[in-house]
Amino acid sequence: MRLASLNRLLSVLLVALAAFPLLLGGELPIPVWLVVAGALTSGVLWGDKVWPRAAIVAVTSSVVAFFIYLIISSLQSGDWLPNSFIFGLVATSARALQMPSSRQQFQMLGLSFLLLIASAVGNPDLSFALFFMAYTVVLTWALTSVHFMEKVELTMGEAAMRVPASKLLTRRFLVGSSALALTLLASSMVLFFLFPRMGLGFFSAQTRKGAAVSGFNDNVELGHFGTIRDSDKVVLRIEFPEGSPFSPESMHIRGMALDRYERGSWSRSQTKQRPMRTDSEGHFVIPDWVLSGNPEGPRFMMDVYAEPMDMSNTVVFTAGTALRIRPEASRFDKYRGMEKRFTVDAFGNLFVKRGRHDAVGSFSFSVEAVAPTIPEGARRGSNGVLPEWFTEMYLQLPSDLDSRVTELAGEWVEGLDGEYAKAERITSRLRSSFGYSLEGSGSVEDPISHFLFERKEGHCEYFASAGVIMMRSVGVPARLVNGFLGAGYNEFGEYYVVTENRAHSWVEVLLPGAGWVVFDPTPPAGMVPVSSGFWTEISNWFDSLRLMWYKWVVEFNLDMQLGLYIRIWNTLASQSDQVEIRSDSSMAEMREQWKKVRSSLLRWETLSKPAMLLAGLLLIGLVVRIWKRRRGRDDGRELHERLVRAATAKGIVVRPGETLAMVAGRLERAGYGGAGQFGELARQLEEYRWDPTANAGSTTLRRSIRRLKLTQPGSAAK
Repeated sequence: MRLASLNRLLSVLLVALAAFPLLLGGELPIPVWLVVAGALTSGVLWGDKVWPRAAIVAVTSSVVAFFIYLIISSLQSGDWLPNSFIFGLVATSARALQMPSSRQQFQMLGLSFLLLIASAVGNPDLSFALFFMAYTVVLTWALTSVHFMEKVELTMGEAAMRVPASKLLTRRFLVGSSALALTLLASSMVLFFLFPRMGLGFFSAQTRKGAAVSGFNDNVELGHFGTIRDSDKVVLRIEFPEGSPFSPESMHIRGMALDRYERGSWSRSQTKQRPMRTDSEGHFVIPDWVLSGNPEGPRFMMDVYAEPMDMSNTVVFTAGTALRIRPEASRFDKYRGMEKRFTVDAFGNLFVKRGRHDAVGSFSFSVEAVAPTIPEGARRGSNGVLPEWFTEMYLQLPSDLDSRVTELAGEWVEGLDGEYAKAERITSRLRSSFGYSLEGSGSVEDPISHFLFERKEGHCEYFASAGVIMMRSVGVPARLVNGFLGAGYNEFGEYYVVTENRAHSWVEVLLPGAGWVVFDPTPPAGMVPVSSGFWTEISNWFDSLRLMWYKWVVEFNLDMQLGLYIRIWNTLASQSDQVEIRSDSSMAEMREQWKKVRSSLLRWETLSKPAMLLAGLLLIGLVVRIWKRRRGRDDGRELHERLVRAATAKGIVVRPGETLAMVAGRLERAGYGGAGQFGELARQLEEYRWDPTANAGSTTLRRSIRRLKLTQPGSAAK
């Protein structure tokens, strides 16, 4: 392959690597990508053609006109970011059509870097990291190759277009430059983690847009057409630092409770959100009136990492009965307008309120909760007389309720006393007497009666809706809850994964002395089966990498960086000099901790570990240097063989018994064009073999041997 063709190929490859994350993001229209693909292909095949000036003016004018169109469109729609991506792709495509010289090829490299930045903003997924690594390696090749092309153009003019790439770029060069590029990338990551962060993170959090979740919303509409979408998209990742009190398949992750049902639709009768007080440790405490008593059961901690969701209110998902909650990494948020605060509504639904400068995106939080248990007294007792406002919310029945629903509920609970017994009987009868289906029933006048008496099958929203209405009709306070059921365990990251297809609805019933308790009338067929196998293992491994990428790169901020500094310091410092800064630490407390660090910096206990590490690195460097010196003593023979192979490849035959000096003399007498260069190289090599410390070291000789390949073989080389 010619050097010019290789440069065009590398330039186009760089553009493809830089733009591919944008393609995976799926935000730009397909016609744009078709135009880009056609232009890049044309650039590889025919980019060396020189266009007439009229054609260049026409293409440039078209790009300018398209730029003006995008500005006008952005003013009307507000889509500045995607339109800027489109213009970058169009400008790059126009440049790709003509790359006859190194100047245009350098321009393509610059445009590819701009596209790489656009991909970082538009799709900061783990896939970007993979393409970025490949881009780093190919960029090293392209920069070197285009630089060679520029130098060859200066010396050979138009003949540079015919120079073979193999004269300058060898397989060993590509391997070595790749290793160098990856080494520089790894070392730059150290600076990334240690250099002070001033913003949200390396990428803006607003780039991770919220996604709509099928099966979960802040209202429920019965009677849809078609089939509920089954998606394994990750919604939540949950860690239990002290162990999970739940089995993965039976864990109900609460999202939104709804109380009012009318004409096939569930909603909240009250939407006002109330602030919560914080305790001395910075936790937001759930009010007692939400808990409806003192719930019994083992307490546990859970750390939740929530993916962005497209909802009008950012709902906080928890398992069990939440007692208090705290956002993660909030140490400096209040000073930057990014503080997160939690609120609660009348139904115990938890929401997060973001600061004025906090963009929509993922967020993480810790919850202290109680695992659900039902005391014996709650199984036999009764709530007694309830306040009127309470019955209006949790005993409300639709005005057009089919009387058959009430009659059926009465038949099922006949002879039973107490809320628990009635709720348990209705739940068990629904689970055993009706079938599960993801198919919608379509538009009907009364979805619940149609489900109970005609269709007799449906998905979880039908079971939960029927359960709530039937329980209320026999005097049991109940409400419908939307959330997720079950989770898969990721053994690589040691966390639980909640996917979109686990969206679920169930019933909460108020029991005396136990508070709101879960009753799930949906049959087991509605549970998502636990998957296993090779591809599941691969998916879990990749998801654990994705979570690490999000945590430590995309959303790596000053709070996380300070935590990293503290862990490094506590590893080096003595036990008495350990530093502890909580998320709610005041500036005065942080200054006191900094004073402790300064006072212990020069102590031997603190300096000993870094000193040992430095001494180890110096020792490794010394060993490598000694090894190189010993290896250099045998370099002469290797260089001699390499020079003979290079001469043979150029058509220079080394006859048996001939020294390199004799070969050089023969070439000079025959008028060979590269005889002088070959002779000087032979002299330097002979000098080096006797004295490795000579001016021409092994590195210089290797470079000279590679340069020998640029000479044109003469007819007298034989």
